[in-house]
Amino acid sequence: ADVYHWSSGRGNFPDYAVSSASAPFDLAHKHAWNWSHPDGRFATLTYGTAIDHMRNVYLSGADGVRKFDKHGKQLWEHISLPAEMMDAPSLYDGKVFGSDTKGNVVALDMEKGEVVWKTQVAEEIGQDNGFTMANDGVVLAACDWHEPGPHGAANHK
Repeated sequence: ADVYHWSSGRGNFPDYAVSSASAPFDLAHKHAWNWSHPDGRFATLTYGTAIDHMRNVYLSGADGVRKFDKHGKQLWEHISLPAEMMDAPSLYDGKVFGSDTKGNVVALDMEKGEVVWKTQVAEEIGQDNGFTMANDGVVLAACDWHEPGPHGAANHK
């Protein structure tokens, strides 16, 4: 299996938030590349990235997932609307995993961005869900949601 540089919103299993890669120290230089939504600055919200073994970047936004090569060229996009993808993608075994606000967990082909499988696991998934994770043949996704109560969205008594 390929070893991805940053396989999920939290990094690689089991060393989450730790990377063997070195970051640039001279932050005065311009970015190597950046991306703006073609419909304008406020057309979507971005939620996180994953980076594969070829340094391709998978960027999740409220409207779906996009793949960029290491030079910033967009290779594909998977638009999920009207469902919103509110978490960072997770990479495992040639697939990109995520969940959406319509209660679906989805696996996309890393090369083409096409749906490999999609299953509805809940009526809805809240916008503050955790990251979808994949490792050792298991996909784990937060998939419960309730109307906000008097104590706040995540606080139920």
